[in-house]
Amino acid sequence: QQVASGIAISSEKDITTLELTDSYNSEVRRGDRVMPEEEATLPTLFYPVDATQVTDGGKIIRVMGSIGTAAKNSVVTLDRGTAQGIQVGQVFDITQQGETIRDPKTKEPIQLPGQQIGSLMVFRTFDQLSYAYVLESDLPVKVGSSIQPPRFND
Repeated sequence: QQVASGIAISSEKDITTLELTDSYNSEVRRGDRVMPEEEATLPTLFYPVDATQVTDGGKIIRVMGSIGTAAKNSVVTLDRGTAQGIQVGQVFDITQQGETIRDPKTKEPIQLPGQQIGSLMVFRTFDQLSYAYVLESDLPVKVGSSIQPPRFND
């Protein structure tokens, strides 16, 4: 888990001094590892990309900077990457799983349908996972929420 970001401001022999630039709701402690951040340039402009070729959807597996819920403008991690056809710029609907209730007559469990609660756009991809930006959300977006290509009403 990343706890902070910083810039190396001096280095002498085996000792490097860092100036912390960001902290992520945790403190830096003795024994924490310092790792170089991958040099990545993100485009300043994103164009939506058709996501309909991604047929098996995916799930939100992490919410950045939070224990488990996201909202508009949050960054989330998806369990799908380039190996599953995910591309930068793709927009997906976010669906929250419906509750399981008991049928009042038969007492059998019934799975209620899921509810679309928002949308997100992929901005960074890796082989097996991706980062996405929550564009909108009507309810808190939870870890485990599903994603799928948007459905367009005709």
